[in-house]
Amino acid sequence: MKKAILICTFCAALLLTGCNDSADTENIIGESGTAAVTSAETVTEKQFTSYTTTITDGKDRFLLTLERSENGLSAMLEDNTYKAQHTEITAPPGYTAVYPISDITAGNVFKVITNDIDSSQTIPDIIKISFTDEKETVSRLYSISGGQLKEISLSDDDESVSCLPAYSMYHSEADKFIGSIVISEGALTDDISTAARIKTFVFDSSAMTLKSGYEELTEENALYFGYAYWGLANNTAKYFTESTFNIADREKYAELSGKYYFRISDERFSDMEGLKGYLCRIFTETAADKLIEHSAQSYCDIDGELYGTSEKFRRSQQLGMLTFTGYEISEDGNKITYHTRQETYTEHGIFNGYCDGGDFTIVKDGSRWLVEEYRYPYS
Repeated sequence: MKKAILICTFCAALLLTGCNDSADTENIIGESGTAAVTSAETVTEKQFTSYTTTITDGKDRFLLTLERSENGLSAMLEDNTYKAQHTEITAPPGYTAVYPISDITAGNVFKVITNDIDSSQTIPDIIKISFTDEKETVSRLYSISGGQLKEISLSDDDESVSCLPAYSMYHSEADKFIGSIVISEGALTDDISTAARIKTFVFDSSAMTLKSGYEELTEENALYFGYAYWGLANNTAKYFTESTFNIADREKYAELSGKYYFRISDERFSDMEGLKGYLCRIFTETAADKLIEHSAQSYCDIDGELYGTSEKFRRSQQLGMLTFTGYEISEDGNKITYHTRQETYTEHGIFNGYCDGGDFTIVKDGSRWLVEEYRYPYS
């Protein structure tokens, strides 16, 4: 069985995992416009009192106030005529609501998911409420229908569920969210449909349902085709930023120019020539050279064997999820350029808007596609 890696969001930063020996797992990606705050916990009433925010049903705006209650949370929805609707949000059996540490950080815990990806379409906002049993966290989703706050019926992998596992969704289209991008460990670009798997959720606001499905990773489905290659590039680039390839023996090392190099054990390559060849099956040669030359982790041959450093990588805690805002296909169809934006956060972890994330570009090389332009999101 091939290993799989997942892309996770913690403290508003993208973590790439899968360098261990775990079996197939799935990835979680943070919501657009929100920070995934790991410090949220069930706390005393003195710390969290209430939280008020504005949400829309796609046409009109409402005030939503959430307060702690005996059953979990009490919600009050108020329209522009000051008419209020009250709803009790109860936790699943055996779970308790996840509360913010304080009123100030409530917007990071009670997540309002807004369509800020496609202004040509209007859909209701979704608010995500999380619950925990101290072993796992699950979520229920709510939106406005008929002027009332209602729970969204959930379906995951063709099964009706009362709540979702720890998916953190972000908009890829107005009514669609990416829940996970799973990359097979060691995957190459020869067949992206086997290298990657993308789960999406479609929101039907008229029926108040959210259903999951998997994207076809073909050139015709260009948006998710690009996300698959972006996930593959991230999976490879993590070995040049976050961590090194598997170190065979930490007791066997060499010191060069003040850095400690450890012997790398990887069946895919045994020296720098093999490593470069591997990269060139994912990236263009120019992009591969740039990745090697400007990486936090360094590699070299020592006595004909591949060695690498194990440097500590300090990611930016003020940069969050990177998402595509659009794409352009060249006239000959051999190049796709994806424009991106990236979330920014204050030093206190509060969402602060977006910055230009640069372009991500793939080009066709014979029967395969390669990554030509790429930036590791948090380097």
